[in-house]
Amino acid sequence: MRIARAAKVAAAAILSFGVVRGSDSPFAPNRSGSAVPDSWIAAVRSGDDVRCDALRARIEEIRAAQIGIRGVRKPVKAVKIQELCFVDFDGSAALADAVRREPHVEYVAEDLQIRFASAGYGSNSTADDGDFDGDLVSLDDALDPVSWGLNRLDQPNLPLSRGIPFGADYSGAGVNIFVVDTGINAGHQDFDGRAVHGQNFVEMDGEDQNGHGTHCAGTAAGATFGVARGATVIGVKALSGSGSGSIKSVIDALAWIVSKQKELGGDKPGVISLSLGGDYSSALHDAVLDAGKSMIVIVAAGNDSDDACRFSPSSAGGSGLTTGVVSVGSMALSGGEDARSPFSNYGSCVDIFAPGSDILSAWVGSRTASAIESGTSMAAPHVAGIAAMMLEKNSFDRALALRDLFSSAVPGRIASVGQGSPNLLAQVPLGRSGPPTPQPTRPPTLAPSQVCVDDYCASYKPSLFGPHWDDDSITYGRLAEPAKTGDAEGCTPLPPRTYAANQIVLVKRGRCTFFEKVKIAEDGGAKAVIFYMNAPGEVFEPKSYDWRSVAIPSLMVDYTAGQILTREIPACVGVGSPSFAKVRKVGRGRKRSLRQRPYDM
Repeated sequence: MRIARAAKVAAAAILSFGVVRGSDSPFAPNRSGSAVPDSWIAAVRSGDDVRCDALRARIEEIRAAQIGIRGVRKPVKAVKIQELCFVDFDGSAALADAVRREPHVEYVAEDLQIRFASAGYGSNSTADDGDFDGDLVSLDDALDPVSWGLNRLDQPNLPLSRGIPFGADYSGAGVNIFVVDTGINAGHQDFDGRAVHGQNFVEMDGEDQNGHGTHCAGTAAGATFGVARGATVIGVKALSGSGSGSIKSVIDALAWIVSKQKELGGDKPGVISLSLGGDYSSALHDAVLDAGKSMIVIVAAGNDSDDACRFSPSSAGGSGLTTGVVSVGSMALSGGEDARSPFSNYGSCVDIFAPGSDILSAWVGSRTASAIESGTSMAAPHVAGIAAMMLEKNSFDRALALRDLFSSAVPGRIASVGQGSPNLLAQVPLGRSGPPTPQPTRPPTLAPSQVCVDDYCASYKPSLFGPHWDDDSITYGRLAEPAKTGDAEGCTPLPPRTYAANQIVLVKRGRCTFFEKVKIAEDGGAKAVIFYMNAPGEVFEPKSYDWRSVAIPSLMVDYTAGQILTREIPACVGVGSPSFAKVRKVGRGRKRSLRQRPYDM
């Protein structure tokens, strides 16, 4: 396993941009980079799309009429998050000033380039470079859990409980975590088939060419490195492989995420993780707060050892319990005690602290790559994972999830927390106080549908893609599994009409996406696919974000059911209401195959 340690903290730096209509920042601008030439963002508050579209058309009209505009200009584009619409356009300062005077325009801001601020990012060196004065935790020191950060999240007191597995009663199952960053290494084994590419706003390729986005995603939801080990990770690429992007790309990403979550989950909230930041920006500040009206938005507090209110999007933090925007500072172990990381921002715009120094997580370059990185970029995804757990715990009630996120944190543990900072250390939820989040299912017309082999039955979760299972009838088929080809996960393409022909294929979760598993089975002639969990945990409804379609249904059963079904191959399985057979709980009763049943095929 490759371990890399960055020479500087790994958080994105969004360079400041001016506000044509007078900055509403409580601080003087602190520019650290250049604006994108002749590139602007206008903000308008709109309860519908009419005002937004009207402003876009009006800007096109003004720009076309302006004297001195020459050459081809990019189209004027408008995106709406919740109540705010942001219109980005190219043109002169005179055009920007004219747009500012239009009715309903709140302000016009310059767009700025964004990029990572750390030096020596992705270095292979494991030597201490002097940027961190705490304890470098090696793999030998923290074998289980592999990261000291995870170890610290499941216990309120020190010393760390070495050798005790990461303890959390929830996994974030069914929750979408959108990681806005450099993309993700979706094929990394730590994502276990739960990571997908969402939308790209800087490059066509959604793969992470940098490592930062994968590291953050791994901390949020990796099976080994992460917190919410049952959540779905959706990579939203707003920073390029070099770490560069723009304010526009981040706002576009937020608008897409809010819309996509409504498409995927209806009224259910998801989690947005933003491990980037820079000087105060009205547009980014407002965009994040607008997204927080339906989502839980986790932002990095920044790495300037300064007041987080001077920077954005951390400026939107400080009232996360009510706004849904939670700003996260970084803490470390220093001399065996909890302390704010020397680089971490602080102050009234910080909501909570989490481990952010020397965090081991997934990386790019291979399916097993890893790296050790430091920054509030690393602290934020710890809390994003906790937020996913809290949504699962509270049946996707956003207000209750935020309440539990803060009430579960332990106070007064962190030394040198910084003036105005809350002394709160994030913790995962421990001890189930009620049932886990119920996953939505179609109301059955018979008894609840199950997968049965003879008198062994197990409940399942139908996939949210492909054809629906018919709850009013029973689907029969002989079990087959790709394990006989050496690929239990079903990720290796096979010649058409092979072992799977007219069979119900049983595949293990992991290694490739659910869509890919179903597509491969369909190409092999299968009639349906049953996924089974590769470890004990809550069953969830498999999802697909692939633009293609499949023609066969699929479902998910738990780990125990998967083991029993595997032993019954090649018996016939029935999927539907258990009223067709004598029903007993999986794992009980006498095992018999269905080879001689009348519906044997």
